[in-house]
This record gives sequence, C-alpha cells and structure tokens, in this order.
Amino acid sequence: MNAPKLRELLLLLLSASVSAAVESAAAPEQGECSQQETTKTWYVGIFVVTDQSFRSCTPYKNHTLEEYLRAFVGGVGLYFEELTSPPIRIVYMGSRNLNDDEEMEIIGNSKTGTEMAVKGGDALKKMTPFGIDDKTSIEGNILLLLLTGRNITEEETKNNVNQEIPIPGNSNSGESDEDYDLEGLEDRMVHARAVLENKRPKTVGGLSVYGSICVMAGAIVQDHGTNFSGVGAAAEQIANVLGPVYNGTIARRNCSEDDFAQQSFHGKECSGVNMQMHETEKFECLEEEINGTKAEAMTPYKFYKRHSKWTPCGTSYPGSEECQNSE
Repeated sequence: MNAPKLRELLLLLLSASVSAAVESAAAPEQGECSQQETTKTWYVGIFVVTDQSFRSCTPYKNHTLEEYLRAFVGGVGLYFEELTSPPIRIVYMGSRNLNDDEEMEIIGNSKTGTEMAVKGGDALKKMTPFGIDDKTSIEGNILLLLLTGRNITEEETKNNVNQEIPIPGNSNSGESDEDYDLEGLEDRMVHARAVLENKRPKTVGGLSVYGSICVMAGAIVQDHGTNFSGVGAAAEQIANVLGPVYNGTIARRNCSEDDFAQQSFHGKECSGVNMQMHETEKFECLEEEINGTKAEAMTPYKFYKRHSKWTPCGTSYPGSEECQNSE
C-alpha cells in the first residue's frame, strides 16, 4: 500500500474513533437533559390572615388590599424563581381577617396599637388549629401566614413553679415576719429588673417552625401593609418550613454546638435542623399541584404599576429601589 492511501486510511480510522467518543460523551448529557425535563415541580400555597394592627396601619382597603396581599405573596415567590432542582411555585390561596376570638387566642390581646410585641413561640403553637374557614383546614403543602404590624419575638411562655413573692403576715408563705427581709427583697427586685432589662427578647422579622410544611405549617411575619416591608422575612419563613429540602441561597437560622441544648425556641429549632438533616422523604406533599398555579401572579412591581398613586419607595422585594431624598 502506497503512502497516500495509507495516510487516507489512518485519517478515516481517526475520524471514526473521534465520532464514537463524541457520541458516547453526548449520551449522558442527553440523559441528564431528559431527567431535568421530568423533574417534578413543588408547590407551596400561602393563605394570609391579618390582625387588627396590620389593618390599622395599611392605607389599602377592600379590593386594593386584596391585591396588595396577592402581590405580597407574588413578591415572596420571586425569591424562589431561580430554583430548578426542583422548581418551587409559591401560590396565593386567598386571605381573611382574624376575628376577635382568634386574635385574642393568637396575639394575646385585641388592642390595635403596635406597642405590644407578639410572643412568636406562643403564637405559632396557637395558630395550628386555625383554618381557611370553618370547613377547610390548613394541611399538606398549604402555609397559614399571619401578617401583623406588631413586633415579633421568639418568646415562649414557660410554666414556672412557685413564682409568688412571700408576703409578711401570710401564713401560707412559710416565713415569719422576723425572717422577712424587706430591704433584701427590694434589692432582689431591683436586681431582677436589671436582669430583665439586659435580657429583653430581640425582635425578629418573622418566625416559623423548621421543616413543618407538610404537618400544619404556620408562620408569623411583621408587615405594615404599606410597602411590602415583610416580603423578605416571609421568604425566609418559606425556606425554613421547607426544612432540609430547600437548597437555595436564602439565609436561615445559624446554630452553634452550644445552641442544641438550650431550652428555648432557638434551641428547639437548632435541634430540629439537626434531627431532620436527612429526612427528605416526608415532604412528598410538595408534589401535590395547587389550583390556580397557571394564573398570572401579581407582584409588587405590577401592584405599583396598577396603582400609580402609591409610591414604591422603601419596598424590600428583589429589584426595588431605596428612597432618594429630593434635597
């Protein structure tokens, strides 16, 4: 065989081997693409309830308020748009006001002022029996979101034993008048007040229980019903109730090794994070499609575009702009 023909044969063999390598490399990529196409979408429905403090702060009424709440949930959904494995759809399920009895049960009082903080740990426990209405409960992949104008703390009411202060002359106190040190008691009370001042609970933007979405999930978020200030905090609570199956970039609770032993809401949450680290199978409810997902979602941007007389200044949804002073 002469040299030109030998060279041509070698080139043909080389071309065939390269084509085979390319095809074998492309096969897994095609498999991956087909796998991505079959990834199921997860759904989280949000039903909003509002208290008196929220309704007394918001300037919006009736249909405009309903559009604000729909846009609020749409703003929350913007935080989850980039998730693809799997994609997560946030769906607005409707809204209603808390009645007086419900507000008394959850918030602890019926005042409309914002000066009293909500004990978030207590509120979450009392929210679970409440539903969309008398016939429809909150379950599966539906979250009950309470919007309040009040500050929120992580406080929980603790049942302490023997909290009574001994009273002179009281036979039930177990102390005689001679044993009763009035000055010492006063010193202890001053010290107790100082300790309470130093340990005042910090306020948080919102609160929820880690990994609770498929169990009767509830969340409480502060928002004043004016400029979507609570959207970011609400998105954090959605990520929190999704527990270990959320793999996005929203920051959640930071826990150290010392936090797990704390008998506080923070300690319990840290323990929940640790215990549910690999329990992803209990979140199958997220695959249940929710009616209304094909409807166009309202967003804060669309809300302000529709209601141009309301300024978007100071909103906190993605892409918003800070207020600019005219000076």
